[in-house]
Amino acid sequence: MFLSDEMECEKLSVSKSLCDKCGFCRDVCPLGFDPVEYLKKPDDRCIKCLYCYSVCPHRAIRFKGELGFFREQLKQYDRLIRALFR
Repeated sequence: MFLSDEMECEKLSVSKSLCDKCGFCRDVCPLGFDPVEYLKKPDDRCIKCLYCYSVCPHRAIRFKGELGFFREQLKQYDRLIRALFR
């Protein structure tokens, strides 16, 4: 369950040195964004679901803020989710 009130996303960004443009982040974005391109000039349309952040096998999507509920999700599933997208 996505509980946005428990999370505070100040910023999402992409590390150009880590990103190999695999497209996994684009494939899981519920709004159809390509995060690599979108995050160059972000706007308010992003719902900050963190799907792009959680699937990137190279950890190129960077998160700044308070993860809230998502911290526990990462503890339990981080390796499993990223392994699906390698």
